[in-house]
Amino acid sequence: MGLFTRIKEGFSRLKQGLWGLAEGATKVVEKVAVMAGWQETAERCKRGVEICEEHRNKWKDRGDYYQHERMVGKLEKPKSYHPDEKMREKENKCITGMENLLQGKKLDDVLRTQTAQERLDFIEKVQEVASESLGIETKPVVYESSCNDTTMGYYCKEDNSIHLNEAFVTSDNIYFVKEQIFTIYHESMHALQWKAVENLQKGGNGLGYSIKTLREWTNNFDHYIDIHIDAEGYFTQPLERDAFGLEWRMKGFFNN
Repeated sequence: MGLFTRIKEGFSRLKQGLWGLAEGATKVVEKVAVMAGWQETAERCKRGVEICEEHRNKWKDRGDYYQHERMVGKLEKPKSYHPDEKMREKENKCITGMENLLQGKKLDDVLRTQTAQERLDFIEKVQEVASESLGIETKPVVYESSCNDTTMGYYCKEDNSIHLNEAFVTSDNIYFVKEQIFTIYHESMHALQWKAVENLQKGGNGLGYSIKTLREWTNNFDHYIDIHIDAEGYFTQPLERDAFGLEWRMKGFFNN
């Protein structure tokens, strides 16, 4: 995800810029042709502008993809992620809920055509679907403007809220926006984990999860591993293992 990806991203941005220049020049010629009454030339230039725009958008999308790949990378299935029957049931509910929300459309296509307000409304609906599927309730999404350029979001158990990176939510890079959608499911899993642990501590059955899982989650909340201290330990600890497991499953269905 290093130098080679940066080179591909840079090349894509360069091609986008060149097609943008060609588009601008063709628009000028089209305007002159219209003023001069050269109808045939104007029509050809109009089509030329459309072609330039198509290529510019194509190279922008490639650049966006490589930028996302460089900063986030591809999420692999956590090696130790082996969901039991109850967790698999939750996964399937999340998938079905998201499919119902998209109504047969691709996630990419839905996000690309949204206005700013439509995107915020959609994120609210995704949170509702995630909460209903996992059997939890969280406060409305909090948009953080102070997040660094690699933080996708986090769950705050103190006030039961999910936080997203405002810069990525409003980005014109569709791959970062999609990452925020999947982050909602990731952080909602943390909300479920905390709810199960709290339920157990109050004398309940831990929402029906296995004693092994509940012990892992409880211990992990007490001894959480920060990614900046131990990156490998961060990804393999039980809380993140199961949250990334759900995120990986969701990406498998909707990240295309």
